[in-house]
Amino acid sequence: MRASWCRVRVDAKLDRPISHTSAGRSWTSRPSALVHLVSKDGTTGLGELAPLPDYSPDDINEGIRALSAVEPIEIGPHDLSKPRTLLARVEAMVPRSLPAARFALSSAVLDWVGQQAGSAAWELLATLPAKVLETPVPLSALLTGDSAAARRAAAEQRLAEGYTSLKLKLTNAKAPLAEAEELAPLLKERSARLRLDANQSLSKATLTKLNSQLSELPLDSFEEPAAAEDWEAWVKGGAPAPLALDESLFHAPASLKRLLDARRATALVLKPTCLGLARSLDLADQAKRAGVEVTVSHCFEGPVGYTAVCAVALAVASRELPSGLAPHGGLGELNRSIPFISSGKLTPWATSGLDTEFATR
Repeated sequence: MRASWCRVRVDAKLDRPISHTSAGRSWTSRPSALVHLVSKDGTTGLGELAPLPDYSPDDINEGIRALSAVEPIEIGPHDLSKPRTLLARVEAMVPRSLPAARFALSSAVLDWVGQQAGSAAWELLATLPAKVLETPVPLSALLTGDSAAARRAAAEQRLAEGYTSLKLKLTNAKAPLAEAEELAPLLKERSARLRLDANQSLSKATLTKLNSQLSELPLDSFEEPAAAEDWEAWVKGGAPAPLALDESLFHAPASLKRLLDARRATALVLKPTCLGLARSLDLADQAKRAGVEVTVSHCFEGPVGYTAVCAVALAVASRELPSGLAPHGGLGELNRSIPFISSGKLTPWATSGLDTEFATR
């Protein structure tokens, strides 16, 4: 191919309906905007700007302004062989304080380059061995329900669909592990596992009281049990559960070593919409060197953003520890027609670029 000049176009903001409650916050809708990278030959790469209000570090209106100001991008033949270098250059065109905008632009570039190179987007990012990349990524499904019966029914359904890991948000302040303990017998019976997420809501004192209970649960991981000071004080005597960093990564220092050591973390949860693509890949590289597992989670993006996040997971995520990418309600009627999700697993696609045809047909 010859060098191409690609222009960036941002669609009008749309509100997508979702229904989600986490850490005392509720969402009934979330804004997003499609980002197009268009070259003269008509090739169009797609990305999605979708910061989650009151959670993501940035704001969609700031992102739209920043992306609308991006000058045409030159992409040459040499960029096809070094996509990570290209993506780092492209993300630098958007302020570091706008990770969702950075990820949207990088996704569009990744889609465009994949189409030009005849490669799937995830292949362009991958550093894992080929044998690993051919293996599906196991997924964990988020459980919701206002009663024990509703949660059990949801768990039964997800297990029947092929999921072997279920995720619970800890929202019961008086008995944080009550819901997990209700489900534990079912999970053990089905050889399934559990992910817990406290969203930094528990204190050191509460966590210390829960030590023995935590050790009895069939846990894949326990995400963000407490804020920094309480977390680090709690684990000084040893961690009774496998711990994972999630929101702590949003403003983490460039080097992760101290954070991993101080919090006894054995896994990362990467949310590219909240981190940007280049930062997500850098964190994955650091985790690999430290012997720490990497998982990837969505942030209730629409179909295009969700597909881009799945591409990151296929490139860097563990094939042992499940990623939080079970299709969510914000995908609407497309929820059950995603071609690369089957039996609780994310499977590699062969389509060039991002496999978004299911979202646009």
